[in-house]
Amino acid sequence: MNQIHPNFDDVPEIKHPYADYSLTDALHLATGHRNLCLKPAPTTLEEAREVVKEMEVRCGFNWITGKTALDVLDAAIDGRDLTQSSRMIFRESNMKGDQK
Repeated sequence: MNQIHPNFDDVPEIKHPYADYSLTDALHLATGHRNLCLKPAPTTLEEAREVVKEMEVRCGFNWITGKTALDVLDAAIDGRDLTQSSRMIFRESNMKGDQK
């Protein structure tokens, strides 16, 4: 588990390559949501990712901020290369509506 300090000290500096968004932003998003629900802040990166995933499920639209937050959390937790695999990369076939 990747323990995080409540003020996000010692988290890696991970920035999204296609959006002005960082790991710290994603942690603030998850913590703010938990505060609004009167629940304790997430204490691990994995827990923060689960909070954002739950938020995305309840969202009734294509939530770009949540997708970006999940990208940077995945990069921090799993070492994902966001230039190769990102929810923000729109493939040409997806934009044309091609179905395979």
